[in-house]
Amino acid sequence: MPEILSQSNCASIAETLQTNVNIDNKLSLYDLFMLHTKRRGKIVDSIDDAEITYSMTQGITPYHMNDTNSGYIA
Repeated sequence: MPEILSQSNCASIAETLQTNVNIDNKLSLYDLFMLHTKRRGKIVDSIDDAEITYSMTQGITPYHMNDTNSGYIA
């Protein structure tokens, strides 16, 4: 049974990567998060005033690929 789950998981990961690589109309993360912010919130002057932070080191980072795909793309 674990082999079947493992193969299924690998196929799912491969499909996700294939989809991300082959998107014709790609946005940068900056553009994606700016669109999200403008539509659902507002840009604030201070990190302390923010409910969600997009940055390289805190909040949602470029390394949160699963969160980005599920919450901002799909």
